[in-house]
Amino acid sequence: MSKVGHYDFLCPRCRHSQRFTIWESVTAHLNPDLKSKILNGSFFSQRCGGCNTSVVLAHPVLYHDTRRRLAIWLCEGGLTKKYEDAMDVFGMTLSSGYTLRIVYKLRELAETVAIFDADLNDWFVLMLKMNAARQNRMSSTDFVFCGIERSGGDLRFEVSTPQGKQLATISGVENQELICAQWDELEEVLDWIYTSEENFYTVFSAFKNRFD
Repeated sequence: MSKVGHYDFLCPRCRHSQRFTIWESVTAHLNPDLKSKILNGSFFSQRCGGCNTSVVLAHPVLYHDTRRRLAIWLCEGGLTKKYEDAMDVFGMTLSSGYTLRIVYKLRELAETVAIFDADLNDWFVLMLKMNAARQNRMSSTDFVFCGIERSGGDLRFEVSTPQGKQLATISGVENQELICAQWDELEEVLDWIYTSEENFYTVFSAFKNRFD
């Protein structure tokens, strides 16, 4: 179930003190409205009752999708021993076959949710982002997954450029479903993991050893 907590906030602008309700965990199918806020980036947004200033209260949150067997822990501020212990306890309550992810920013959480909602695999998407980034002399973090065109299989990305943000499409990727299914098969040997370019080659070695 989704779980609420409380945050005591003192507005730096007007010094108004108030207590906000925050969500410490979100169960996707029980709270689709909260899932929508994660996807549109408004999940952390609050408003001061004194001066009406919009504030961002970033905090750790567990996203749990029981239907997709996906759990993502947003460790805003970094992974601490407290949250490592909580992950261990939560992990013991899950049955096998879950995908477990750690992320550090709301953008990463939203992107990961969107990837699995599209029936893709985040390592597969990262592989495409890394390739596209190198072709354009950019960083893979400049590419954010937006969605997929089911008719043609084209993947859409928001790309950060020196001129601002723009949309880009990666087309012509063959055997998407097969490759994603192969990446998914690795999950039984992995624990909570951060999907990043730094970790990609370790996981890619396991991928090659499994399927070569």
